[in-house]
Amino acid sequence: MDTVKGIFQGFAQGFGFVRISETEELFIPPDDVHGALPKDLVACRILREAQGDRKAEAEVVGILSHGLTRVSGNCIAQDLVMADDGGIREPIQAVPPETGEAVPGSRGHKVILRITRWPEEGGLQGVIEEDLGDAYAPTARIRGILCMREMPVDFPKEVLAEVEPLPERIEISEEELALREDLRDVPMVTIDGEDARDLDDAVSLKKTEEGYELGVHIADVSWYVRENSALDREAYKRGTSVYLTDRVVPMLPKELSNGLCSLNEGEDRYAMSCIMGMDSEGRIISHRIVESLIRVDHRMSYTNVQHILEGSALPQEARSAEQQAVMDRYEEWVETFCRMAELAALRRKIRMERGALDFEVPECKFEMDAYGYPQAIRVRTQNEATRLIEEFMLAANETVAEEYDRKKIPFMYRVHPEPDAERVTDLGMQLRQLGHPLKGAANGRLDPKTVRKLLGSLEEEERGMVSQMILRAMKQARYSSMREGGHYGLAAPYYCHFTSPIRRYPDLLVHRMIKACLRGRMDAEYARGSREFMEGAAAHCSFTERRAQEAEWDVEKYMKALYMSDHLREKSRGVVSGVTERGLYVELANTVEGFVPVEKLTGDYYSFDKKTGTLEGKRGKKVYRVGQAMSICVEKVDMDTATVYFRPLTMKVKKSRRGK
Repeated sequence: MDTVKGIFQGFAQGFGFVRISETEELFIPPDDVHGALPKDLVACRILREAQGDRKAEAEVVGILSHGLTRVSGNCIAQDLVMADDGGIREPIQAVPPETGEAVPGSRGHKVILRITRWPEEGGLQGVIEEDLGDAYAPTARIRGILCMREMPVDFPKEVLAEVEPLPERIEISEEELALREDLRDVPMVTIDGEDARDLDDAVSLKKTEEGYELGVHIADVSWYVRENSALDREAYKRGTSVYLTDRVVPMLPKELSNGLCSLNEGEDRYAMSCIMGMDSEGRIISHRIVESLIRVDHRMSYTNVQHILEGSALPQEARSAEQQAVMDRYEEWVETFCRMAELAALRRKIRMERGALDFEVPECKFEMDAYGYPQAIRVRTQNEATRLIEEFMLAANETVAEEYDRKKIPFMYRVHPEPDAERVTDLGMQLRQLGHPLKGAANGRLDPKTVRKLLGSLEEEERGMVSQMILRAMKQARYSSMREGGHYGLAAPYYCHFTSPIRRYPDLLVHRMIKACLRGRMDAEYARGSREFMEGAAAHCSFTERRAQEAEWDVEKYMKALYMSDHLREKSRGVVSGVTERGLYVELANTVEGFVPVEKLTGDYYSFDKKTGTLEGKRGKKVYRVGQAMSICVEKVDMDTATVYFRPLTMKVKKSRRGK
């Protein structure tokens, strides 16, 4: 019997999926799971081939190995734990270990449990290793999410032993300085959020006869994280730092991420610098990529830079007190920041003209109390200061990728494939239903300029929703040891991640390859070994990136549910963000998304039309579709699944453009 192997992921409803490759997975109906648990390596037999957007169906015919070692869950009795992972549908029996004493489980507490026996051995059992306290407290829930996603938290002893002897300040040897450009006299700043602690990048800018000289200076993490060290192996394992509502789980110990590697104000730092000469239109006409020694003049925040840019556009008497105070404090930098904004606008124009997509999907920021409970949800908005840094980092990433692609050395690229024609066709159909036809979508083509024109014609509320619909139709960006087709979303034929080695392992690998070239170590043997390593590292780093994103989404979803649990019976307005046969998803202005079950849509019987993605009433022909405004009441919150449930109050259906 022909079988395929893959990793199983189960769901609380009983069904599951088996991932058999980076881009392919099988659907496993509930009756065909046959005892498989999440993360099991299983053998499957295909029952039905894939057809259209319908995944192939299969049954599990063998469990080759178990992937779980530890799980988080809630104690429903002193010796029974219900796992957080919905794919484990039966309680796990908690037993004492063979030696030592188990941590006693307390009903209603969140615990970490180590698996000691599997179902085929007589039933799922485990030992409680850690009692996290109240199951619904934010700290316990977040710790449980990190465990469920199998994310390392504490650094191993051998890693800390490598970090311990490092000095508090860098020690500059004459031999090392001879290999670097000394840029300590070049004025430069970091620009980050107020709460940032790991400062990867600094920027410098000066006016030239041709136009501009932009310097992007990145922390030289590779100087401290040496290949095959314990520190390197742990950084590879983590792949990325994880940014949660109340904490950061760093890729590197804080002695490096917040200390020696971070480009802190007034401190000498080893760096990798990409220095680009640009003409008066913002086009790159020359560049050099060098190892450097730098010293940051000021640690700037996005808020303060924005105050300077806004204040500079006003006469002095019209400026706010805060704007004037910041401008006075950084008087010698005001002109430079204005030039930076000028150059960033030119770079953005170049990107847009070549066909880059640009979405402004709202993100949220929580205001927390001292105990980690959310008190408010604010919507983050991009401003001129954040876009300025984004444009400069994009320019450096593209420049570095093109330079080393031409050198034909082993490298780590960031690639983004074109979207599937079928998904684009479905998107076009949904947008037509909203009265916003997207030219070319019916033929499976997503033209960036057409997308920009459409988004530019929409009001802010609808623009965000349509942006999310388009993003869902696109493929996910990933890492690759080959350039492939470049980055579709950025319309960049060459692209890599160079600018964040403190928090992303791929950037660290890019720095190592650059340094090997600059220092003459890129011989045939080193290149061969590096090329083989890059292939596996690309897949691994893509996985750790997805894992981190999922953990961040899990925590954000829980925090939103926790916040909304204090707002039951409140009325609000939102926009339908998704339609399924089970009901509607409605997103509020604060980015909270809640579910309206189909049975709550009273007055008619509604059926789901898969082609149009709508719920349609059989008698009154009332139609619910993405993008419609809806007034709702917060009915209940299920904290176990972090699901917010809404009840509809009134429905306002926007007229389509064709009906105007």
